[in-house]
Amino acid sequence: MSGQETFTYTFTDGSYTDTINVTISTTIATITNPLNIGVVTGQGYPVLSISGTWEGNTITGMVGNSGQVQAGHGVIYDNAIFPGTTSGGGFGPGGYNGNTQGLDVHGLEFLAVRGIRHVDVNLYTQQNLFYDIQGQSTGEITFDSVTPSLSSLGSNACFAEGTRIATTRGEIPVETLAKGDSVLLHDGGTAPVVWIGHRTIEPGRHARPDAVQPVLIGAHAIADNVPARDLVVSPDHAFYFNNTLIPAKALVNGMTIRQIERRSVTYYHVELLSHAILLAENMPAESYLDTGNRQAFENGGVAIALHPEFAQPLREAASCAAFAEHGAIVEQVRMQILDRAGFETTDDAQLRVEYRADGAAIITSRSAVPAEVTPDPRDRRRLGVKIGALRAGDERVALDHPALAQGWHGVEADGRWTDGAAVVPASLLKGRVLTVTPLKAGLRYPVLQQAETRLTA
Repeated sequence: MSGQETFTYTFTDGSYTDTINVTISTTIATITNPLNIGVVTGQGYPVLSISGTWEGNTITGMVGNSGQVQAGHGVIYDNAIFPGTTSGGGFGPGGYNGNTQGLDVHGLEFLAVRGIRHVDVNLYTQQNLFYDIQGQSTGEITFDSVTPSLSSLGSNACFAEGTRIATTRGEIPVETLAKGDSVLLHDGGTAPVVWIGHRTIEPGRHARPDAVQPVLIGAHAIADNVPARDLVVSPDHAFYFNNTLIPAKALVNGMTIRQIERRSVTYYHVELLSHAILLAENMPAESYLDTGNRQAFENGGVAIALHPEFAQPLREAASCAAFAEHGAIVEQVRMQILDRAGFETTDDAQLRVEYRADGAAIITSRSAVPAEVTPDPRDRRRLGVKIGALRAGDERVALDHPALAQGWHGVEADGRWTDGAAVVPASLLKGRVLTVTPLKAGLRYPVLQQAETRLTA
């Protein structure tokens, strides 16, 4: 277990307003049940403890251990929280209908004292509505506060500590800004700071570290003096180009703009009177937009989410400019950044076959991430060479053979990509020579070694 997190839910149930605290494991897992009735069709976060009140009564304990509870519509699984936006992990023959607004609490089962007896309560969701089962009765309940989903692929949109923000009193490190400071806007105007959010994150504890590991935009990577110094932000922080906001993760080229590794990073964001474009290290960047994600910050005034979600639909609707992660405008901006970076590429993959002492063969080559070296930022796989055929001696080796597992991407219609170091195990070679037939796939590789990621404290 990598850790745990406690979430606070507030419910309105008839005349009662109750709070339930749910502590979960922060490690997502396939949820099974002890009765051996089956396996939940997906993954969730095991519940470690539940406390609080229900209908004015104190919750006394947790019931069950990811077993099954029969409801009118099908089967639910108790004491597991399932990501609210996944398509699996659900209940009954109708599949999963989770809460797309936040963490799905379906299957939370606990005891509450009512008078002299204990009441067994199960909470579940169906088609975004919430219900509780007490005995044979089922009642609809209402969420007053919703905790964001652990399954989010998104991150805070934030500046790393040390980022200088342009203000009327000069460039100020973001961590020293205060409410009432006046920041300079990209269009020459000014705006007062109304709130500074901050959060320290350990990416290694995140379900997807790449969602929170910072992106470093090198000095002058965009234009002369833009940014003026190396600028470090979260992957989702958006920058202003041609009336469009583009997130840092869509600008990465592996050289002048790259994702770096840190054991810990403190992020800050600056809220103005309204969403606007301020200047960070002389680069036009968005201010904080409140989309219900203040719980992503330590000083947000509500429970902190371990894996915060930036509510993308609301972000796009309330933003001061159009938002794009890919498409024509992003490709145009990326092409300009790539041209400015000027690093050399080649179509020579330097394909080699190397044999290990254990009898396996390694297909080695240069590698590249298409999202870094092409205008389109969507394909983030590390690709080596695309193989059209393999032969062990005179025998053909099927590209979809299950033994081809290490260093291989999925099989495609015309072949299969390696990641630059694909293993053909000894069980397939049986001492024979491996013959590789590569395909011309149009991928170009950086000639220089990719800049190393930096791991800092």
